[in-house]
Amino acid sequence: MVWLSPKENLVRLDKVVNGETKTLQDLLVEAKTGQWHNLRLSIRGPMLEAFFDNRRFLSAREDEWQHSSYKHGKIGLWARGPGVVYFDNVRLTRMDEGTGSVPLGGTETTIIK
Repeated sequence: MVWLSPKENLVRLDKVVNGETKTLQDLLVEAKTGQWHNLRLSIRGPMLEAFFDNRRFLSAREDEWQHSSYKHGKIGLWARGPGVVYFDNVRLTRMDEGTGSVPLGGTETTIIK
């Protein structure tokens, strides 16, 4: 799950397995009011990368995490705190169900661009 807290100027990537949440990484950002921001999550084989405004704040292999399965599951977007957050141009490219490493119709999975 990717969440943004404009009040705290924080973007975070969490993994939720069986109701247990584990923060993979977070980044202090300038989430200015009235501006659009780019948020991208890319999964290629065992590699996971997360970007905020084209700044990478996470790069890891799936076997480096306690909960290490990026091959299936769900995605989530969450805006925390007071205020209003809009999501636009949300796009998800489905991965090959066999290994999770061969994208269908693209080279990466994009949550928000």
